[in-house]
Amino acid sequence: MGYDYTKKLKPVGQADPTACWAASISWWTQAMSLNYKRSGKDQMDMIRDFGYLVTGNGTMSTSCIRRVCDNAEIRITLKFITPSDLKSYTDIDSPMIIVFNYPSVGGTHMNVIFNQKGNTVACMEPYYPLNSPSGAFSGKYIRRPLSFFCNSPEVGVGYLPLEDAFDQYQ
Repeated sequence: MGYDYTKKLKPVGQADPTACWAASISWWTQAMSLNYKRSGKDQMDMIRDFGYLVTGNGTMSTSCIRRVCDNAEIRITLKFITPSDLKSYTDIDSPMIIVFNYPSVGGTHMNVIFNQKGNTVACMEPYYPLNSPSGAFSGKYIRRPLSFFCNSPEVGVGYLPLEDAFDQYQ
């Protein structure tokens, strides 16, 4: 087991029922700032800076998520892989964004995964408590099997660009 992010960072609950992208990317930037030469970004700043990419129903398309990830301030390498490729991962230690189909919340959703043990990973789940009647989401750390994220033909994984990892040692 590597670095214990759960002891340094609180989970981030999404600001509204469709802001999983802002909460997850915000938490990820904060996690990366702990060990790399990066700045964390607050969820509300994410919404302010990238809210124009949100559709009329409050969701964000995967192409717009890619635009957020490609932003010079965020810098997440995002790629889409098959569920079988995800299940073959054996060493997810550093936090990774994961974009997946989550039927319980109604479609595409985002978490941050890290600290793999066997076929399970720790997750920063921003949509907690599930279907909160008040809309007040606190976020939670949950351990899930990798197969939990495999309900669609592709799964998005976002991680620290290789050049940023090398910058830590310079």
